[in-house]
Amino acid sequence: MVKQYIFIILSFLFSTTSVVAQEEESDEELMSQVSINMKFDKTLYPKNERNVYFSEIPKAVLMAVEVSQKYEEMKVELENDAPNEELKQVKKGEYIENGEKIIFFTGVMTDDNVKEVFMEFLVKKASEQSCIMVTSLYELNAKDKFSKEARKAILSAKISK
Repeated sequence: MVKQYIFIILSFLFSTTSVVAQEEESDEELMSQVSINMKFDKTLYPKNERNVYFSEIPKAVLMAVEVSQKYEEMKVELENDAPNEELKQVKKGEYIENGEKIIFFTGVMTDDNVKEVFMEFLVKKASEQSCIMVTSLYELNAKDKFSKEARKAILSAKISK
């Protein structure tokens, strides 16, 4: 499942005009239709569609989805997921902040233009049967600008009813 998310997010990141249309039923399942409220600096991402915020210069994406999977199942999946060969400097684990458990998975990859891209998945429990996943990708040379936004987003993320 995590590799499918990576594919979707990379499609967003490297699209230059708009968000990529969903092509398969499995992608529709992955892309949550719920609204997720988050507090982060949205001015850094001048374009947005639903729960996806992106910048073209520098390229960056911050996206939130509800995943229909229990927190503990998601944790095991991320722990056991073998890193993609293209992903370097992989770090994964769990931490507690403001009383909430957060799963993290980070790494650096190279895009088609040989630019290094930082990727970060952060997951927290939304309900007994689902999680919220915030994914952040940005050009590594823009780290100072984007590095704190995913953490702000996951800590504040709440599903709107």
